[in-house]
Amino acid sequence: MYDPVATLQQDDEVLYVARVGMNASRQFMILTAEARLHGRVNRFLSDVAWSARAHRWHLAEPELAGEDARPARTLVRLLTRP
Repeated sequence: MYDPVATLQQDDEVLYVARVGMNASRQFMILTAEARLHGRVNRFLSDVAWSARAHRWHLAEPELAGEDARPARTLVRLLTRP
């Protein structure tokens, strides 16, 4: 199950951050339109943010993509801190 958390758009590319697994799961994955990025599940949003920063995606403004705004706000905070 994929529950969307946020989208990041940069030029013509879009990344989706989604919660994966059961409803109460705190595991996340970065997805592209074609496939998963790195092909692994991240246990923490901080791991997602680190991976996004490593690929210069921290320059993109995250947009809320799901019903629960808390993970998206956390991701924004993690991506924008120095």
